[in-house]
Amino acid sequence: MNDILDSITHHLYVCPMNSEPLERHILMRNFLRKNDWARIKYQNMNLLKKQISIKNCMLN
Repeated sequence: MNDILDSITHHLYVCPMNSEPLERHILMRNFLRKNDWARIKYQNMNLLKKQISIKNCMLN
């Protein structure tokens, strides 16, 4: 665990205006905002990734 990284509450996404990566990011954000089932699944996936990462750090 990392006290500094674990305390971050926001995430800044930077990319060129009108770019394909920005469009994908906005589409994903809007999709997750409108679909609770997808947001919960996405949150659970990210939680699992974090747990695996923590476990791997403890093993090394």
